[in-house]
Formats: sequence, structure tokens, C-alpha cells
Amino acid sequence: MTPEGLFRKTYRIASARLKEWDYSSPGHYSVTICTQDKQCFFGDIVEIEEEPGAAIQFSPAGQTIEKFWKMIPRWYPNVSLDDWQIMPNHFHGILFIGEQKEGVTLGLIINQFKAECTKEIRNIGFRDFAWQPRFHDHIVRNGKDLERVQRYIRENPAAWFYGEDED
Repeated sequence: MTPEGLFRKTYRIASARLKEWDYSSPGHYSVTICTQDKQCFFGDIVEIEEEPGAAIQFSPAGQTIEKFWKMIPRWYPNVSLDDWQIMPNHFHGILFIGEQKEGVTLGLIINQFKAECTKEIRNIGFRDFAWQPRFHDHIVRNGKDLERVQRYIRENPAAWFYGEDED
């Protein structure tokens, strides 16, 4: 990389976001956020009798993730939540960004969520907790795509429990 690629004498990491997309645009977005080094902080997957056959048993850190995810619509009234799933070392969620004047982006929402979670998780005793620096996103294209992502999220605990999880 040339010196022009430096920011504060450090190489910039290329954005994983779709360059031609405005991430404040109304629509559904799916996100996956992983812990640093995929360390398990959020709980354990246990077998259950109901479908899909497994669920997470939250640790206090996992309870914190749920608490702050549910707060997103309070922070950003134009944002609503769809399905989400907390896993031992990552989180999947779908949110809908509605019409707005402020230009609130997906990155802004997720960065606040990660910061609030990190602060509280460390305060409750998980001092070495950290997220991976970035997050994965998927722009949900249509109803069929939304159903596919919802199904994946709902079935993720069972896939983890039975050794099929790819995250």
C-alpha cells in the first residue's frame, strides 16, 4: 500500500460494506457480530425438546447482549427489530431501518450496540471481553431472502449443538 493509503501512519482496512449502498436506506439488514478470537462469553447451547432442538442458556454476558439489542429501538425510533439469536461467541440479528431524516446508518447503530455491551460486560466481571473489530452484514433483498435469514437464525442453536454451525 502506498503512503496515501495510510491514516495516522497506520494502514487502513478496506471496508467490508457494499460501496454503492447507502446504509441509512430503509430496509432489512442482517448482522453477525463475533467476539474477539471467537471466545465463548454469552452462554452454552443446550438440547431442548421443542423445535429447533437446542437453545442458548445465557450467561450474564449473554443477558447483557439481549438487554442492549432490545434497546436499539429506544435509541433509534426509526429502527425496529426482527429475529435475533445470541450464540456462545457471536450474535445474529435482523433489524429494519425505516424512513428517517437523521441519516442513521447501520454502522452507527451496531457501533453503539457493541460499545454499550462491551462497557457493561466488562463491568460485570468479564474484563477480557472484546468484539472483533468489524461485523458482517447482509442487505435483505426481498421477502424470500428475509425468510431464509430468519430460518437460519432460528436454527443456528441446533446447528451449533449438532456440529453443523459454520460461524
